[in-house]
Formats: sequence, structure tokens, C-alpha cells
Amino acid sequence: MIYGKNEHLPLFVHYKIGFLYEVCLRMLFTIITPCYNSASFLKETMLSVLTQAGDFSIQYLLTDGGSTDESVAIATRLKEQLQAGKLWCHCTHITIDIISEPDKGMYDAVAKGFERANGEVVAYLNADDIYLPGALQHVKTIFDLNNHIHWLCGRHLKIDENGKPIKSFLPFNYRPDMLRAGLHGTDLPYVQQENVFWRKALLNEIDLAVFRSYRLAGDFYLWYCFALHHRLHITNRHLAAFRTHGQQLSQVQRERYEQEFNLIRTHTRFSRLQVLAEQVKNYKFPDFIKVLLSPSIISNP
Repeated sequence: MIYGKNEHLPLFVHYKIGFLYEVCLRMLFTIITPCYNSASFLKETMLSVLTQAGDFSIQYLLTDGGSTDESVAIATRLKEQLQAGKLWCHCTHITIDIISEPDKGMYDAVAKGFERANGEVVAYLNADDIYLPGALQHVKTIFDLNNHIHWLCGRHLKIDENGKPIKSFLPFNYRPDMLRAGLHGTDLPYVQQENVFWRKALLNEIDLAVFRSYRLAGDFYLWYCFALHHRLHITNRHLAAFRTHGQQLSQVQRERYEQEFNLIRTHTRFSRLQVLAEQVKNYKFPDFIKVLLSPSIISNP
């Protein structure tokens, strides 16, 4: 071991110090799962995190809004099983914290996790979605080898209530200006939140009070803030799966979601049409068409 050995300490203390030293050298992920009456899928979601295998540690935060179903009991049983060694840890180390108290909505719950995050890499996984085997190790490898990458996502994968794959595809190139203008979510596919991981430093770019104020489109607020500073990179691999069912807030209250989405994207300098026009200008069209497509003469939609 690198540290100096004190001959007066018992042997088991030396082993404990060595273990803690090794843990400190590993990448730490902070994974947050916001939860409210999510007993139907919560166990599967949590196990998809707790069974991740690789050379890293996990800080797992379950932020519950005061559920009245079995959600907290399910989370507590899994925590106890992990601590008792009945649930095998396949990575270096895992801690689970369960915060159960009334909140002001999902993004308030996620923000509580952000405030407690100690990991180098942060993500949040809704209580009905899942990570796929090997996801965190793959993310760790990318971040370790690419210091210029600050956030990334993988291939989109949608599953049904029973976990059966419905759709999979590789996302479009995420240009920061197109993200901020809201093209991904209107003209182009959404950024799938369960699929996104970022370095903790990016949390400094968001206003938690503003983030908490959103009811449905807080994920787009995150992407908007992140895209002000860094490009979203894509890895051609499935990292997570989005479960489709009739209870998602963004489907039940679609109109309100779109109102929040449009409110966030009004802060961008160009409209959606202006950004698209700027992209078209890069192609070899005749000059008179390029003039017609100039962003300076296209009004906001």
C-alpha cells in the first residue's frame, strides 16, 4: 500500500484503511431516483442500478415525496439486503440513502438529490425506467479517456410495461444551438433523460430554484443550461431504457408540458426556424436561396 503502515494498529484496521483508500481512487457515480407511489416498477429500477458491475462506486439517492404505497418499504428492503450481504455488490462500493418527505413535485425531488451529490458523474433515473447491464462501466470509460466530454447519452431504447423492447435508434447529432432552440422535442426526437450522464461541475450552470419550479419539462431546462457551455456527445450503445405506460406526467398533461417547454426555449437567441435556416445555408444552394433563408429575415414563429 502507498500510505505508511502503523505497526501499533490491528491488522483489520490496516485492511479497512486499504479498502477506503482504494474506494477513493475509483470514480463515484451519483444516481438519483425521484419517487412517488412508484411501487409497480421501483424494485426493477433500483436493481438495475444496484447490480451495475465495474471499477467504480455508486452513491444512490432515492428521493421520495411521501409515498402512501409500498415504495419506501421496497427501497428499505433492498437497502437492508445490500447491507446484510444478501444482495451482492458487483462494483467497488455502494451507499443508499432514502429521503422520504413531502416535496413540490418531481424536479424538487431531483434537486434534493443534486444538493446531496458527491459523485464525479451525476444522473437521475425515474422510478419506472432502468439501466442496462454494463452501462456505468461504459460511461466511466468514456469519461476517463475523454476529458473534453462533459455530458453524454447513448442509443434510445423504449420498452413496454413488461420490459419488452418497442423501439431503438441512434439519436441525431446534438448541436448546442439546436438543443437550446427546442428542436429536439419538436422537430427532432427528445433527449431521453434516463440516457444522459454528466460531470458534476455542470450542476454549477443551473439555477436550482428555477429547476424546482418546473412540473413537467425540467429535463429540458437542464439540457438548455448544459448546452450553453458544452456539446452533448453520443455513444452508439444502449445505456438505459425508457418505459412507456399511461402514467407518465408528460403524456397525461401534454399541454402543460408544451407550455413549460416553450417557455424555456424562448430564452434562446434564435427561433427554431432561424436555427434550421442557418443549417441549410451550409449546403450548396444557389446564392439567391441562401439570401432568402437568412436568419435575419425570418420572424419568430
